[in-house]
Amino acid sequence: MIPVIYGELCPQCHDKLSWKEIENNLCENTGKELSRTRESEIYGEFEKFFVEKFGSKPRAIQRMWARRVLAGKSFAAIAPTGIGKTSFGILMSMFLARKGKKSYLLVPTTIILKDMVKKFEDLGEDIAFYHSKMKGEEKKGMENRIKEGKFNILITTTAYLARNHKNLYGKFFHFIFVDDVDSLLKRSKNLEKVLKILHKKGVLMVSTATGTKGYNTKILRDKLGFDVGNMRNAVRNIEDIYASKDTLKDILNAMGSGALIFAPTAKEAKTLADRIGDKAGLVIEKDKRAYDDFQAGKLDYLVGVSTPYGSLIRGIDMPDRIRYVIFYGIPRFKINAENLDDFGDKLMLSLAYGLRDYGFDEYIKNRNVKEIREKLKSILQNRKDIRGEDFIYKNGHIIFPDVKTYIQGSGRASRLYAGGITKGASFLLDGDDMVEIFLQRAELYGIEFKSLEDVDIESLKREIDRDRRRIAEKVEEKDVITPSLFIVESPNKAKHIAHFFGKPNLRIIGNAVVYEVAVGDRVLTIAPSLGHTVDLSTTQGYYGVVIKTGLFIPVYSPIRKCRDCGYQFTEGNKCPVCGSEDIYNAREQIEILRRLAYECEDVIIGTDPDTEGEKIAWDLRNLLSPFAKSIKRAEFHEVTKDAIIKAIRESREFDENLVKAQIVRRIEDRWIGFELSHILWNLFGKKNLSAGRAQTPVLGWIIERYEKSKEIREEYFIKGTDVKSPWKENVLAKVEKIGDEVKDYVVPPYTTDEILKDANTILGLGAREAMNILQDLFESGLITYHRTDSTHVSQEGMSIAKKYLGEDFRPRRWGKEGAHECIRPTKPWSAEDIRRFVNEGILNLEIQDEALRVYDLIFRRFMASESVGKIRISKYKVSAKGKVLEIPLIVEAYGKSVELYPYRIKVYRPLPTGMVRIEVEKRKIKLAPYTQADVIRLMKDRKIGRPSTYATIISKLFKRDYIVERSGKLIPTRIGIEVYSFLSTNYGKFVSEERTRILERKMEDVENGNRDYLYVLNELYEEIGKIRGN
Repeated sequence: MIPVIYGELCPQCHDKLSWKEIENNLCENTGKELSRTRESEIYGEFEKFFVEKFGSKPRAIQRMWARRVLAGKSFAAIAPTGIGKTSFGILMSMFLARKGKKSYLLVPTTIILKDMVKKFEDLGEDIAFYHSKMKGEEKKGMENRIKEGKFNILITTTAYLARNHKNLYGKFFHFIFVDDVDSLLKRSKNLEKVLKILHKKGVLMVSTATGTKGYNTKILRDKLGFDVGNMRNAVRNIEDIYASKDTLKDILNAMGSGALIFAPTAKEAKTLADRIGDKAGLVIEKDKRAYDDFQAGKLDYLVGVSTPYGSLIRGIDMPDRIRYVIFYGIPRFKINAENLDDFGDKLMLSLAYGLRDYGFDEYIKNRNVKEIREKLKSILQNRKDIRGEDFIYKNGHIIFPDVKTYIQGSGRASRLYAGGITKGASFLLDGDDMVEIFLQRAELYGIEFKSLEDVDIESLKREIDRDRRRIAEKVEEKDVITPSLFIVESPNKAKHIAHFFGKPNLRIIGNAVVYEVAVGDRVLTIAPSLGHTVDLSTTQGYYGVVIKTGLFIPVYSPIRKCRDCGYQFTEGNKCPVCGSEDIYNAREQIEILRRLAYECEDVIIGTDPDTEGEKIAWDLRNLLSPFAKSIKRAEFHEVTKDAIIKAIRESREFDENLVKAQIVRRIEDRWIGFELSHILWNLFGKKNLSAGRAQTPVLGWIIERYEKSKEIREEYFIKGTDVKSPWKENVLAKVEKIGDEVKDYVVPPYTTDEILKDANTILGLGAREAMNILQDLFESGLITYHRTDSTHVSQEGMSIAKKYLGEDFRPRRWGKEGAHECIRPTKPWSAEDIRRFVNEGILNLEIQDEALRVYDLIFRRFMASESVGKIRISKYKVSAKGKVLEIPLIVEAYGKSVELYPYRIKVYRPLPTGMVRIEVEKRKIKLAPYTQADVIRLMKDRKIGRPSTYATIISKLFKRDYIVERSGKLIPTRIGIEVYSFLSTNYGKFVSEERTRILERKMEDVENGNRDYLYVLNELYEEIGKIRGN
């Protein structure tokens, strides 16, 4: 392990935590295991009790639930059938009974209650219970026992709670276990009744397979710090297939029994059921006989209506029986066009977007719904049928594809169970003009269809039937559902990722919000680290590094941040700038993450995919390792559902070479920065000043260019061009066209330096502002990782380009494949598409116009890189007064790449030929001071800094008042010039451009494992000694 010390972060003594203590899991000050707590000891008692009663240890998910309950934390448990939820409720209530604490187990039905009572009896446990089938003395005796509170464990149905809650008042339960939260929430007052009987230190555990149907459970958040999500439609493992309607019989014959079949209307459903015959049951009323016959295998198929609230869409859950789904006709909903005045704003905007070719752009831009409504009325009155982008107008009705109903209905064939998520299939059969619209719309929800011809039906059946056998046989697979803590940097990223998998369960721990979702064979708890958690101490060792023979040991302290002025520091509890005591201490978040790691045991850290992200992840691994059994690193380059699932599935070990390189980079920055900064403070009397290997050379470039910008020279040009003229006055010249050349116009996709340059020159954004926008776009899942110097395009990127460009697509890989790829969109969506999807509520994002402008640049540049355009260059020979000049001019540019990204082309008017009077103009040439874009380009070209630091370096120069920006140009200040003059004169060899480049190469060698980081640190230390010697 890399030697390291974390100040204040030992979980036992709250003093220093060394790498040796982490390796040995032992606090040297107290002699205690780092992970040992009173809570862990109580859990040990529970596990021993569990083994005694059941003969085996709890499953991983049961261990997570137990740790929450024993810590007094209420929560919603994602608990698919067969995972051991009931066993857990029984054993936990028995364990608490031995501690003299009462438990109340609430179940939805009498059948489940009786089964649970038998299990208690088999374990020899005395309990109180009540159900409606009880009679005579048994019923009366149990009623009295409940009223008198003579029990430690009580089991009833939720119906009993609703009718007899007053019998329970004053009993105060330490553990209330709700077997099915849906049944509890069917009556709005049930939650209040539960809260009245919950002990003030009690725990409410509500369980559900994949979340509720969306009840308002705000009371849970307010009172108990958790909320119940809705993941029913996000948890699906479906093969989505489209075909024509005439394939119905073939599909039924090939796939066999176990299908739900949907038609658009009740009339069509009845006709379809009659056509299929006796093995099909019609479900359009509340009659449950068809359900029972289907479950029993007497019917092969159920036929219903594909409406959002149809009983077959929402009201059936038979994971062992339903194998596939057929939609005989696309699910859709109709709106009578005569009712336009009743349409809401979102729907009106959606219609306008779909008819942009009819001149709605200005109304959409201004969100002028009134004008949109009037224009739509005018259009629809004069047309019998219209095809919009995602709807059709026919016979007085506007018809939309109903993708959400499709998702709900198809999801019946894929359910969460103890072995993971069952495989299912969904067939969409239609042949009308809605098919293309439906498939395009479905892509917005992450659903991609295959044609029937491209599917291996036999292989699909084997996979489907394998999962049904496992359910039927109740296969005991130990820990097939793994609870994992998934850590990312920011709260926004955590929230965005969680919502890929439905509406997540939510927990509030301290000031942190964490999310819980089902992802394949994992239950993920998603939490933010809030960026870096530690930084080098300012009071320990030599500027935060303890130096021993052959070792340089960084000492890190929890980061503090002043909530009033934003200043960041590492020691003390009072802001050194403004004196505020309202301080955020990263130790708070570390303790929350330790708590979650202890619960889950398995940790996956998904910080950004660069050296800085690797260092953040490595620190978290060290700080959490006493509390987890496994900690891995997940690396993803775009925040999309597929990328997250793949990163989790392919989680890896930590790359300590990247960590070592980042340690060297931070220590070098601290050492030289602190040494030179102290010299500057003493000399100039200002503590705002600083120096560094990267910022000082860059400041020198800006100063040098500013001095040159004062020089003015005169040059002569041919008027109307940027061609220098050998003549100083107008001349009569012979102009001959000597040829035309047509070239491809192609541009590579963006790297960090290029997007920062264009954001500055085209949009007028500063580097720091642009980087913040890029970070937001990345975390929102709209672009790939934005700190990159690679132009490589992945196969996924090429697929996205092909979808958007169609016939204009020209595949190009660009750079070599490596750790990163170019900056590109993650979907084939233009900026206008995104604005539309946000307005329609399809994308749950808050995105500003400035961010959309940056996204638009990225989208255009990427699509231009995968398409082609042409430029025509005319070449002229101009002869006069014994001088000959050849002039190439771009006279025409056309094609897709030109249309998308025209910013690199300047088109000139063709020159007239023959004897022509050439006008010559004198221009005063003055070099302009650098822009931020110029400086970023220089940093890239001269290998100073990295994609992740370009903006930071420029930002630091502004922060130190070394430069200002006027009309987009960088102007050095007096103090900036004086500081640079002093540093270059007295310490030039330490902050020179060449020395900085050499150090960058050494750090790259460390990253690649080709150089010992301790050797590099020793060289730096010796070098810093020379600065001190001066």
